[in-house]
Amino acid sequence: MMQLTWPENFDGYRSFRTSASLPDSTGAYTDQWNRITTTSIHYWANPRDGGIQQVWFPRYDPEIISSDPYNACDSAGWYWISKAIGNRQININRVCDQGMTSAAIGRASVLVNGGGYGYLERQAYALFVIQYLSDFSPRSDEAQIQIIHGRATANILVNYQAQRQ
Repeated sequence: MMQLTWPENFDGYRSFRTSASLPDSTGAYTDQWNRITTTSIHYWANPRDGGIQQVWFPRYDPEIISSDPYNACDSAGWYWISKAIGNRQININRVCDQGMTSAAIGRASVLVNGGGYGYLERQAYALFVIQYLSDFSPRSDEAQIQIIHGRATANILVNYQAQRQ
């Protein structure tokens, strides 16, 4: 599951689910840091991507998503299939269907995470997980892979041994 960020995504999810299932707030938000109030102004998306500021109220309380397992899973699925991936296409699965390549893993990571944070680690995690979710069977207990990200090159050691105790 994925955590929604930026009000634009919460607003999009509400449009998908309808206001009947995610009703407007009466003004009592459960945000423990009091970030959401009846007068608080929020960037709708990352300002570096052109996000503008708007008042959140009277939109629903985001706690409705995080506190309910169905809403948490459903919002993650909605994000995954509704995310713009470029070339006027949506659905992160289209990127994943390109195979377990460094480019596809990197692109899916950026689409989910919004940037390059954890790029190299995600490459290694993806290769580790694919061993247990596919027919792929490594010839050894570990492999050294080379990842190129922009102008940087890194050698990553992936240990394929099960991490159980």
